[in-house]
Amino acid sequence: MLLTKLLAKAVAWLGQLFCLLTLDMECALFSHRAPQPWPRREVPYVLDTSFAPDYQRRILRAMDAIERRTCVRFRPLGAQTTFLEVRSNQEWECSSNVGIKEVGKSIMTVDTRGCAGHRILLHELLHTIGLHHMHQRNDRNDHVRVCRWSIKLYAACNFVKLFSETYGLPYDLSSIMHYGNQTFAVDKNAYTVLPLRPWQGDMGPKDDLSPGDVAWVNRVYGCRCHYLGDDLPGAMPYEEWLSATTVKHHHLAPVDASECR
Repeated sequence: MLLTKLLAKAVAWLGQLFCLLTLDMECALFSHRAPQPWPRREVPYVLDTSFAPDYQRRILRAMDAIERRTCVRFRPLGAQTTFLEVRSNQEWECSSNVGIKEVGKSIMTVDTRGCAGHRILLHELLHTIGLHHMHQRNDRNDHVRVCRWSIKLYAACNFVKLFSETYGLPYDLSSIMHYGNQTFAVDKNAYTVLPLRPWQGDMGPKDDLSPGDVAWVNRVYGCRCHYLGDDLPGAMPYEEWLSATTVKHHHLAPVDASECR
């Protein structure tokens, strides 16, 4: 048993080291794969029964913040066999699968001590519905510099470039999916992500979705009746992007006309 645990830790360490050494290489497995959204724009979910009522309300408030500005809907679990399970853990961990799993549970894990903030819950829920980190876009080196040796080894894979589909939207330093300049830094004097151009305001962590985040979700899910970011500087108009993209929306239900009222 001890040997098995040691081997597992060694494999995990080697995996993180590989990520650290290949931060600026596009991952062949994921760089051209669009996230898998939830069918019919609905996320069936179940919450861990150990959550206190106040914490359950925090999660529901974060879900509501997404629902109010997009066409994605979170529904209490019924008879569905593919769903989101929000689990409690005691390891100070906040994490989530990105997008839906083909079969069974998609898992979002939160430690109520370290994942109580609205921002963190929003961030993890956006992972759940299919968004990667903004700083993992394959064009990130045009906008930020990732300081490889300032990153804690266990977090290195969170900085690897993963995807090339931008949904026609500009790089967004204000995204709630963007890390701050000292996220996972090895010490308080180190910086992990730095903007290449002067930037007004804080990069990364926010308490709400940026306009770009809202447009990102709505373009992923084809929410034609919601904000699509056509007015964002550098954005490709949604209809123009849709006619040019290789991303398919066949998994989505047609938009009901009543949704636009």
